[in-house]
Amino acid sequence: MAMKRAYICVALLLSACGQGSAGTHSSGHASPTATPSASPSTIPRLGLLVVLEARRAGSTFGGGPDAYDAHDTVAIAGSDGIAKAKQTFKARSLPFIGNAGTIMQREARVAGGAVFYIDGNGAVRRLDVNGTVTQVTTFPFGQPQQEVSFAVSPDGKHLVASVFTLPARNPNAQHPPDPPYVAGSHAYLELFAADAGGSARSLVRTDLGTPTNNWKVLRVVGWDAMGPVVTLQQNLGSQQGSLGYGFEGWQLAHLDASGHPESPITPEDCYPWQELADMSVLCSSGSYGDIKLIAANGTKVVSFPGASGPFLAVSPDGSRVAFLGGVQDRNGKHITLPDTFFPEGWLDASTIIGYQDTKSRFGATVGNMALVRLTDVARLDDLGFTGVLAGVL
Repeated sequence: MAMKRAYICVALLLSACGQGSAGTHSSGHASPTATPSASPSTIPRLGLLVVLEARRAGSTFGGGPDAYDAHDTVAIAGSDGIAKAKQTFKARSLPFIGNAGTIMQREARVAGGAVFYIDGNGAVRRLDVNGTVTQVTTFPFGQPQQEVSFAVSPDGKHLVASVFTLPARNPNAQHPPDPPYVAGSHAYLELFAADAGGSARSLVRTDLGTPTNNWKVLRVVGWDAMGPVVTLQQNLGSQQGSLGYGFEGWQLAHLDASGHPESPITPEDCYPWQELADMSVLCSSGSYGDIKLIAANGTKVVSFPGASGPFLAVSPDGSRVAFLGGVQDRNGKHITLPDTFFPEGWLDASTIIGYQDTKSRFGATVGNMALVRLTDVARLDDLGFTGVLAGVL
């Protein structure tokens, strides 16, 4: 099934935030990576799913590209589909970007053996498996034309966030030729850091100018043993939905002490989907071919010959990759998956997590979540609820 992304993209130059020019300032506070973090591999894997749902009245969940982003419920569930802990929160707004659906990072992250989630006012809370909820911090966020992405250190003690403020929406924009933004309005990017239980502090703020300028945007997408991870060339929206999770941007880099991106850790032609505990990154071409794992030094670790398609997810041991239509190992051995099943991740080395789409067969209509086990790939274990995967505990 050949599909290419129809994205609105924003290019990022590595020097974008690194120059002390007008409109940019640094707080001078300590680095978000100043305190070493526990390795993800030292935290026991419980085999629990972290899912995001949209349950509020009038939700469009399951009806289009914004179905992936407008969530208001986070849950920790077992492989039987029964929730062990669940919390509702204020859904975030989806900024207007023109003739496309807004694509943003998930509102929840897994770290420190718990789930961290952010609401529409920028408040980050921690949800433990026993149902305990703890206020962690609050990032300055909540305007209609803002999007936020955050990451948490593996030990759950430190956080970073990127807040991107788009220009004001043009109220007269009705059709694609109409300018989507008010003339002369500016876009801004601000990076924040916080310690769990403390206040957020600004690291750097950049005035990106008007829509006629070359916007330079990054997005915080994760945290590994070397520190916070960001995308360098950002995808803001799509007319095809998310086509899987991924990082929704080209190239990855670590964030330095002052909130600026370091040198890329993945090559230019690598669309990154997932980072494993050893910091190898699952990559593909823009048309979902040439699927491979890239090591932290940029060299290819292994290819998955014959694998092709969106909705890519690599197994925890890096031995197999799931995609829309199948599973492939490093030797090219192929296993066909049901065509109504859209992979999002792996529960363990032999169990794939995803959702069903029995209507569009394109992944745009999000149906019940399900599990597929490699021992019986023809069988879908319906989990009995509608949601998208945010991680595995």
